[in-house]
Amino acid sequence: MDQKKTNEKMDRSINFFGLLAMGIGCMFGTSWLLLTAGWLDRAGGSWNVVLALILCLIVELPLAFAYLEVIPMFPLSGGELVYSYMAFGKFGGFMAAWAGIIMNGVIFCWETISIMKVAGYLFPVLKQAPTLYEVGGYPITIPSIIIGLALAICIITIQSNGTNFAALISKVLTTVIVLLTVLGIIVSFLHMNPEYLTIPATKSAGEGSLSLLAVLTFTIAGWETVAKSAGEADGKTAKKAGLALVLCLVICVALNALVVISISGLIPWTEATGLVAPFIDGITSATGTPAFGILLLIAALVGIVGVSNSTLYGASRIMYGLADVGLIPAAFKKLNSKKVPINCILFLGAFAVITPFLGQGTFLPLIDVTAVATIVMWILTFFSAVVMRRKYPDIERPVKMPGGNVTIVFGIICSIFILGTVLLPFSPGSIIWPSEYILTVVLFLIGIVLFQLRDKSLSTEEQKKMILGEAREME
Repeated sequence: MDQKKTNEKMDRSINFFGLLAMGIGCMFGTSWLLLTAGWLDRAGGSWNVVLALILCLIVELPLAFAYLEVIPMFPLSGGELVYSYMAFGKFGGFMAAWAGIIMNGVIFCWETISIMKVAGYLFPVLKQAPTLYEVGGYPITIPSIIIGLALAICIITIQSNGTNFAALISKVLTTVIVLLTVLGIIVSFLHMNPEYLTIPATKSAGEGSLSLLAVLTFTIAGWETVAKSAGEADGKTAKKAGLALVLCLVICVALNALVVISISGLIPWTEATGLVAPFIDGITSATGTPAFGILLLIAALVGIVGVSNSTLYGASRIMYGLADVGLIPAAFKKLNSKKVPINCILFLGAFAVITPFLGQGTFLPLIDVTAVATIVMWILTFFSAVVMRRKYPDIERPVKMPGGNVTIVFGIICSIFILGTVLLPFSPGSIIWPSEYILTVVLFLIGIVLFQLRDKSLSTEEQKKMILGEAREME
């Protein structure tokens, strides 16, 4: 590998806390605040929700354990692209990366719309703004455009100013949202009525928890962002990126469970189902102090910024990984003076800048499709770990999947379950037939077309040497 190529590599400066911040920042957005009422309603009881969260952790852990094994093997930029490429070749690597770009890119764009919901809750006057026009029955207003644009430009600027700066922002945002959420949980536990926690469920534990689990799996997602960060982590930290990923999953499930228990101890859960943000309403009512509710709304806004920061980071690093091995045009390999893939950031950021003008009606179907993209990414990575055990038995594995073959078998079962929840039309978590099935096929066909336009001058073996060459450089 020549000197020029070596100099064009991204900096490795993220520490372990930075990895945790990226992962938690991507996972812990606003679901804990705005989706809990729906969780309680679907599950039919607070303890059914807690059980569903535990089951979600159990289902996702085998997939996370696959990352735990493969990240230390190849702690490189690109994440799923690298693992699937090494296991399945060019096409498998490209499709894993394409799924990651769809997931992270769409969520980044979506946050420029969803921020208006929280901002409107914090500043009710924003909801009174006149409608400029409607898209799909949803209003577009001047405040929604300005606030969405401000978020998009802010995140693009953060990402353009270097990995250290983006990681620092992620650390600050994650610290703020976790501390404010924990503060809310502590206040709730001090003011809760234990009798509310004994209110019976309207569904059996099995029916309620499984019904929620079908839609919960794709809400408790984003931990795989850590895999993209490994390529910019320092040497020792990169080897621990898999551990950081698993910790992100466990921490976020625990925090969501504690929030649900807090709500159910402050308000009868049957009443909480009718509220937009029961955590805020419960704390405000119990303490008589609106300031606590305002703090939680600020935490939600911070969460949106954190998710936006992490998802743009993830999508841009996948694109850079594709360009680095010749699967998309070399222009996307360009790094600015801060050693970040500037063309990837600007290309993806352009879609986010357009999004506030299109509104919720345009992007709702795309958000549902991200569920398919997520499971494609997870399953390809899981089976990459399995295939590489046979294909490359001599490659050093600093960490192996806990549980060995038992975890592999269980992971296969979990993969089938998760795939079924999103693709089977009768599943509560399935995408909409036929429109969203068609949209899913179209998006992945676009990926296949782009794959056919790749630089075909590099052989699979040459590209593998490029990947392994970078791996050797960090040792």
